[in-house]
Amino acid sequence: MPIFEISKNKLVTVEKKNFPHEKDLQLLIEDNLQEVFNCRFVASEFSTGAHHAGRIDSLALSEENTPVIIEYKKVKSSELINQSLFYLHWILHAVQVMGTNIELWKYLLFSNNTLYLEKVFHDTYSKNKIEHTSAKSPVMVAAGKKAAQTRATSTYTFEKHLEEKSKQIQQLILIIRDFVTGLDTSIEEVPKKFYIAYKSSKNIVCIQAGTKQIKLWVRLKPNDVKDPPKFFRDVSNIGHQGTGDVEFSITSPEEFEEIKKYIEYSYNKVGG
Repeated sequence: MPIFEISKNKLVTVEKKNFPHEKDLQLLIEDNLQEVFNCRFVASEFSTGAHHAGRIDSLALSEENTPVIIEYKKVKSSELINQSLFYLHWILHAVQVMGTNIELWKYLLFSNNTLYLEKVFHDTYSKNKIEHTSAKSPVMVAAGKKAAQTRATSTYTFEKHLEEKSKQIQQLILIIRDFVTGLDTSIEEVPKKFYIAYKSSKNIVCIQAGTKQIKLWVRLKPNDVKDPPKFFRDVSNIGHQGTGDVEFSITSPEEFEEIKKYIEYSYNKVGG
């Protein structure tokens, strides 16, 4: 579907263009990693060492402080995933982690200098996948086994967050879940140890089910909340579990109704 610019009540097609060089795209993303992927920049053209003899286009850290590898291609290439897996071997050897996510994003650049990003592929590489792609390397298998043991005792699910909670809290968290995931089919549910995050390119809202209330941390600035309800709190200078400087502590569907607009506002600000 083409992109249109509205000019005096007329729709004018915005032409597509491309970056002259891959490096132009790379520098733009690196300068805006926090805004685009909620990551902190570490290094450009990062060497993977003598064994792999390669370089990572952009190396970053996620908000959970896990390594993020970013590769850039101007055109579609079947080698993109293979190249990412090649670097995956190196990162597994370096930090011995498990449950690695690979995402493929496409971009469109338009003549009015609008950049559009869309996730077109997402897969989680489990122990079996990683062992297969590493050709049963003893080092990789050992790392995989160690990481699998860690995952076996630290797997977080939505259902786990509901365990031993009252029926009232369980029903309320389901109402919240239905609303947030209903904003956009691309919104992901990511259960963590202490909360459940709902995200697109960034976390939109994080929720924590307590015994008597549910806390929601919304990715907004405190001054974005006009006429705040009594259960609002500015946590920009206070330690808290989820991402976002705005906290709401609610106990009923009626209170949730009051803050729906702020979650939707956060979704719109993140950009879908």
